[in-house]
Amino acid sequence: EKAYEGSATAKVPADFLRAIEDNPEASKTYKTLGSQSLFHIYYQLQDAKLPETRSKRIKKFVDQLASGSKPN
Repeated sequence: EKAYEGSATAKVPADFLRAIEDNPEASKTYKTLGSQSLFHIYYQLQDAKLPETRSKRIKKFVDQLASGSKPN
């Protein structure tokens, strides 16, 4: 059994999507992301061991997307 899904089946977590919906600029950039960037976000959020780490990463990605920058 895998610890996380592969890039073909990975789904971005609902709590991250809610945070994106609350920020129109982040949402705009999010809609332009390719599968590689989406998987990067998914993996970083799934890999967080603590809830605090996950929250920090969500904030980091939302801020990054709101500024028009794409995760690599």
